[in-house]
Amino acid sequence: MAPPKYKGAISNGFQFSLNMGALSSNLIYYGTAKVDNDSGWRISLFMATIPALIFTLGATDVLGTR
Repeated sequence: MAPPKYKGAISNGFQFSLNMGALSSNLIYYGTAKVDNDSGWRISLFMATIPALIFTLGATDVLGTR
């Protein structure tokens, strides 16, 4: 549970992260929708793995998980 003085900042950070994720996924879709061959879905799927890997590697360094 977050301390009361940090609850608003954590809530705002969570909302900001959700909106940035939605924006980046829409930009990736927009960029790959006009690919001529049938590899647009592969490109967008690969690009989605990049932030997932960053979060996975970052989660291994969180002190509360050990």
